[in-house]
Amino acid sequence: MPAPIPALVHPVDLVLHIGTGKTGTTSIQTFLHANRDRLAELGFLYPTTPGKTRHARISLSVLPEEAVERAPAWHRQGFTSHPEFRDQVHSSLRAELAKAGLPAVILSDEALFGAKPVAVERLRELTDDIARSVRVVLYLRRQDDHVASRYQQVVKVGETRRLVERVQPYPAAGMLHRRLPLLPGAARIHQPLQQTGRSLSQVLPLQE
Repeated sequence: MPAPIPALVHPVDLVLHIGTGKTGTTSIQTFLHANRDRLAELGFLYPTTPGKTRHARISLSVLPEEAVERAPAWHRQGFTSHPEFRDQVHSSLRAELAKAGLPAVILSDEALFGAKPVAVERLRELTDDIARSVRVVLYLRRQDDHVASRYQQVVKVGETRRLVERVQPYPAAGMLHRRLPLLPGAARIHQPLQQTGRSLSQVLPLQE
């Protein structure tokens, strides 16, 4: 079992952007990546160890073991042990924070939205170690816009059904959130955060 990594001597203020998908997350992450130097001048670290643009290694590192093999990104990491991967990702992040010495850090990965309880608890262990405060930022998109945008994406990778056929198994508005990570279904947002003892600091509507 990997040895625990000591907590940072000077914990940071953490801004945690958790998505959702199809709400401009790639544009946000690309902007943060392109402006790392300016952010550092303002006291914010956008770290590279969890990923140069999107911090996908964060969500991958906290996945439940039974979900790891189903994650395509896991097979590109070059690890055979998920606990060793998690330890390496988290220790590398701590080292980068310590070296930078900045008071605040931004992490961004839309896969953190809708995380399972085990993943949320592991994420809490990390944030408790590195952060003195956590501000969670979440963007939401109107469901019909989200459906259309998601459909456009899946068509590019082989979806052949019409949009109405894709959505048809979920006709009731109250069930649509099972397919889309949006309201209604606010419990999906608040329940995992309640497990961490955190509150949802900021929910932002996507402005087209």
